[in-house]
Amino acid sequence: KAWDDFLAAAAARYGPGGEFWDSFALSHPGVEPRPLTVWEIWNEVNSPTFWAPDPDPDQYATLLKRSARTIHKVDPSAQIMVAGMFATPNSAKAIQSFEFLRELFKKPNVDEAVDLVHGTTVGLNAVLTGNLARTVLVTNRGFEDLIEIGRQERTDLYALDPHRPVP
Repeated sequence: KAWDDFLAAAAARYGPGGEFWDSFALSHPGVEPRPLTVWEIWNEVNSPTFWAPDPDPDQYATLLKRSARTIHKVDPSAQIMVAGMFATPNSAKAIQSFEFLRELFKKPNVDEAVDLVHGTTVGLNAVLTGNLARTVLVTNRGFEDLIEIGRQERTDLYALDPHRPVP
């Protein structure tokens, strides 16, 4: 129940028309509000570091479907995204990302609950270094600056208008 309450409150506050955006507009004149429209459910669920004691596609499928139902009650147009994962985790109990996704999408109704699958930084790093085959890079709306910023090494991680120093 606490998880459902948290998600419903977050969607009501930060989603389209959410109460947060009225005060945001007053305190940040000239900065366009960006309500949450995509909800990534958890992170790195294929690693025991973030899904203890062991990663479990069945358990994560249950969480995804429950989260989608809860968020959609508040915002029917919200999109649900599968957690980002370690592509090739090195923990003995971890599950390779492609294998985790294969198992996850075998679960009933997961495909109906999910709109997007989060790629990993491994893909972005390949694009940045040029170490790749012919590829298309797809990123989240609102994160177009990610390629320019690179890693999260910046003085204000949550800045709405981040700027990278000129090299």
